[in-house]
Amino acid sequence: MPSPTTDLVRSYLKEIGRYPLLTPEQEITNARLVQQMMAIEEQRSNLALQLNREPTARELATLLGQTEAEVQSIVQQGQKAKHKMVTDNLRLVVSVAKKYQNHNLDFLDLLQEGALGLQRGI
Repeated sequence: MPSPTTDLVRSYLKEIGRYPLLTPEQEITNARLVQQMMAIEEQRSNLALQLNREPTARELATLLGQTEAEVQSIVQQGQKAKHKMVTDNLRLVVSVAKKYQNHNLDFLDLLQEGALGLQRGI
């Protein structure tokens, strides 16, 4: 009878297998969307420092020379692209985690840390 840990790993692998791998073109497109989102977040952070408070959506849009709707759309597209890049690259995390499986480290912990690292890295 499989252990609960084995069942969890099997379930996780089955779940991430549902997500297709990204094509190189999709990787580039998604990376650009994430970069645009990050640039807006950096500008928002800089403006917050100048104002000593969080800027309003209008203030941020004015700074960027765009409408509030455009800024919101770019941020939403960037968030979706980041989520897609993370979910579609979880197989890479599994691949790397398997290499460290025999180093007295729990496989589920390796998967969790790898997924967190992937999120931070994107």
